[in-house]
Amino acid sequence: MKLDFKNKVAVITGGSKGIGLATAKKLLNANAKVVICGRSTDSLKEAVQILGNDNSNLKTVQCDISYTDQVDNLFNITLSTFGNVDVLINNAAPTSWGPLIDEVNEAEWLEAVNSKLLGYIRCTKRAIDCMLHQKSGRIINVVGMGGRGPNKRYLTGGPINSAVLTLTKALANHYGSQGILVTAISPGPIDTGHHENILNWMAKEAKISYQEAMDNFLSGVPLKRYGQPEEVASAIVFLASQDASFITGSEILVDGGRFRSL
Repeated sequence: MKLDFKNKVAVITGGSKGIGLATAKKLLNANAKVVICGRSTDSLKEAVQILGNDNSNLKTVQCDISYTDQVDNLFNITLSTFGNVDVLINNAAPTSWGPLIDEVNEAEWLEAVNSKLLGYIRCTKRAIDCMLHQKSGRIINVVGMGGRGPNKRYLTGGPINSAVLTLTKALANHYGSQGILVTAISPGPIDTGHHENILNWMAKEAKISYQEAMDNFLSGVPLKRYGQPEEVASAIVFLASQDASFITGSEILVDGGRFRSL
């Protein structure tokens, strides 16, 4: 299946590393114009080295989606550079793993809500403004398995992921008649720094080695391995493509079969 995004403009938040970077690479290879944003200018510079210094279809913007003015700047730069927004990929960094409820203070709760849920909402509002004019567009929310599988060690992330799934379905229902398709991707165990943090917590809590924690975790994954960011990116790019033109309001799990419920 060869996908072509010629003349399409995609905005990817959290695009300087991991799943976001892998998605940017695939979209650029499919002829899309891509804007990636991230909080770290150093990470963005490293991303450019990977994606190509001389790629005229790539634009980077330093942006923390926790701040409305920075989101406005992101979209203003996108419009002034490429003229439109056809695809938005909301891909904020996961919230922290580990602390129990009595170890999370109110400021940490508010930060988690602001950086992911409200961050996604800020970006979505600006993207929809663009997409309504052309009566077409794709919004893909990268969520996470914490929205479906509650865990005492993921108390900030789980409820926020559930809220993003609700937001996805509500927006899909509302904007489908106007050609805007909204979907979600929930990655499972993916080989990134976030999952290393989870394994460190598991090892600490069970008083076992990191390797033992990894083996225990993978015993619950039917494919017996971690996924790669590129595998998640493939699903995202499919949902952004014309081949997914009758899919909206849906969530795709990219988890190696780990989530067993219907």
